[in-house]
Amino acid sequence: MTMRPPVNRSRRRLLAAWASGMAALPVAGWLFPRAARAAWPKAAFAATTAEGALRELFGGAAIEPSDRVRITLPDVAEDGAVVPLTIETDLEPVRSIVVVSEKNPVPLIARFDFGEDALADTLATRIKLAESENIIVVVQTPERLCTARRYVEVLIGGCS
Repeated sequence: MTMRPPVNRSRRRLLAAWASGMAALPVAGWLFPRAARAAWPKAAFAATTAEGALRELFGGAAIEPSDRVRITLPDVAEDGAVVPLTIETDLEPVRSIVVVSEKNPVPLIARFDFGEDALADTLATRIKLAESENIIVVVQTPERLCTARRYVEVLIGGCS
């Protein structure tokens, strides 16, 4: 006859409470949508042109071309639904990085905001593109706005 170790009921209760709490986190966004989307740039996402989206985000501030913002994209993207994008910069400190397309139905692809102590010299993501077009990246520092653009040829559009 083998003896079983005693069941630790308080540990089970703790694990069950933790699992319930973790399951409730996504629901918080549904219950409190205003807090979850406090910084949502609604007007910029509603813009129909790249210039309009940038105007909504930065007002009339001057955006200067810079070789200190580097964009890595494939020359030819076979599938516009998953186009790898890497942005590198040696500007400091980076407050935000904005990615805009010239021909997507919604030109503002993404805005990434960084805290004061963040080291944001490289950003890699995947984006959707409707067709062959220029991608515009704007890097915001406390002193200025710098931009770069790069053309990518898309064989099969990813925005439908």
